[in-house]
Amino acid sequence: EIVREDEYGQLVTELHTLTGTQGRAPGDMQMHTHVAVFNIVETPSGRVGSINLALLEGRIHEWGALYQAYLANHLRAHGVEVELDARTEMARLSAVPDSVVAQFSKRTMGGTEAARAYALSLGLDWETLTPARKIALLKAGVQNPREAKSDDAPPGERR
Repeated sequence: EIVREDEYGQLVTELHTLTGTQGRAPGDMQMHTHVAVFNIVETPSGRVGSINLALLEGRIHEWGALYQAYLANHLRAHGVEVELDARTEMARLSAVPDSVVAQFSKRTMGGTEAARAYALSLGLDWETLTPARKIALLKAGVQNPREAKSDDAPPGERR
């Protein structure tokens, strides 16, 4: 993505494809983005340091929502049909069916299954729990069953 001025002095964004792909790249359902924040700042004195991320406390979801809106707007500008996912409240590509999303969400499904089992082991009925309690159990439940992604290199082989 390159931002430049057009012939009218307006900033425009150009999207470029990978070289050697004849303008195409194979799809990868695991490829995704998160909010990108460069962790570098220059102080008024010229000193370079890192962002104090603790100052963002309580605003992470706000920044995530802004990022999702920005992403959706730019995708739409390039002709991609995007909608708001009612469950996740994030941008969703309309052309990707739920069955495909589910196929590539095995870690999430495994976490949900683990959370349900954990709740049962505590004598809790998953269906009667509040959303906040389910989220807490999900976070606890995904710690053990989470497996490395298939494209992750073993720790000794990472660069």
